[in-house]
Amino acid sequence: MIDNPINLVKEEDGTYVLTYFGKTVGWIRKEPRLRLWRAMSVHGSIIHRASLDGARKALLEAYH
Repeated sequence: MIDNPINLVKEEDGTYVLTYFGKTVGWIRKEPRLRLWRAMSVHGSIIHRASLDGARKALLEAYH
């Protein structure tokens, strides 16, 4: 069985770290003021999405 190359791990501070084949893609955190999820890629892009899954997908699309 092959392990999933995409991992999303919640840190103690509530931030999620997204990795792809062991390399960091970005970070995701709930923004309660805006009722959105804020994601930041390793390349500095900031993305807002309505769901955690949407933020995860957007980070993967922005990764290069």
